[in-house]
Amino acid sequence: VAAFRNIAVEGARDEDGRCPKHCDPSFAPGTGTPVCGGLSTHQALEIVRGLEGIDLVGMDVVEVAPAYDVGEITSLAGATLAAEFLCLFAANPRRRAAQERVGA
Repeated sequence: VAAFRNIAVEGARDEDGRCPKHCDPSFAPGTGTPVCGGLSTHQALEIVRGLEGIDLVGMDVVEVAPAYDVGEITSLAGATLAAEFLCLFAANPRRRAAQERVGA
């Protein structure tokens, strides 16, 4: 499991990060392009959390279509992933180093 997670994290470092587009429809049904056999929200969160330490300069959450999701599952998944990306942005080593230089 750890080896798969490491491979997935390395792949995500090269990917453009389009979650919840890559999530399985059972975990994120409100997307215009469902991927059967895709990631669970737990797997997506583990991958995002594994990206700690990267030089994150931007992110976005795409493919959230509430019209296809009556239970708001996809919106919750997208919001949670966005919050995790914000945490990565806050922990960005370049950003932290720049703040220390300025004395913020």
